Amino acid sequence: MVDTDIAVARLQLAIEQSESLQRGLRHRQEDLLSLERDVRDVAAGRTTGRAVIDQAEVIRRAVRYHTTDQLEEIHVALTRADMAVAEAVSDRTVEPAEVRALSQLVNAAGEEARRATMDLQDVNQALKRTSQAVPGEPGLAASAQRSIDEAAGRLENARRATFQVVEDLPAITRAIQEMSAADPAGNQPDIPTEPTITEQRRLGIAAELRRTAPANSQRISGFAPER
Repeated sequence: MVDTDIAVARLQLAIEQSESLQRGLRHRQEDLLSLERDVRDVAAGRTTGRAVIDQAEVIRRAVRYHTTDQLEEIHVALTRADMAVAEAVSDRTVEPAEVRALSQLVNAAGEEARRATMDLQDVNQALKRTSQAVPGEPGLAASAQRSIDEAAGRLENARRATFQVVEDLPAITRAIQEMSAADPAGNQPDIPTEPTITEQRRLGIAAELRRTAPANSQRISGFAPER
């Protein structure tokens, strides 16, 4: 029998973090809209550049937290899941086709998490240019707007990737829990066996796994884990 206790515990923590991350990224989009209003005020001479610089730094630090804490927790959980799958292969307690399908789902979620991480790193770099600017420098409003535009695009990409991670983590957790109870006689986890993980996964695998699930401003929003 495959020992999956650690993997399941880490995945359950990752589910909480992914949902908190999803909410946090929505708040960051609202923060960027607020920052954009400040940039317009700077361009019109209604406020100083210091407000824009300070606000950009607060948003940048929030984004960094999402990357170094929340997404890191997700990466660790998916690594543990991959280890559990490898153990199932060595123990020969689960049918190879079932293991392949689960492995593909874990790998696909890992790829989405990596994509979100890279996009948020780009958001951080875009905002850093504004947060390190000098308040009275010429063209501050124009350069800050360019940073916001770049950050907003990358942030939207990160939100899309995170959405898929939020969808996949519960399905992976259920499949691994079932895998730990599987025996050679045939109690196998109910997971799909699609040969590839593509757009079809979004419409097929995740939907099928969800079907089997049990029923059950301040100007700058806070960025501690949300419960």
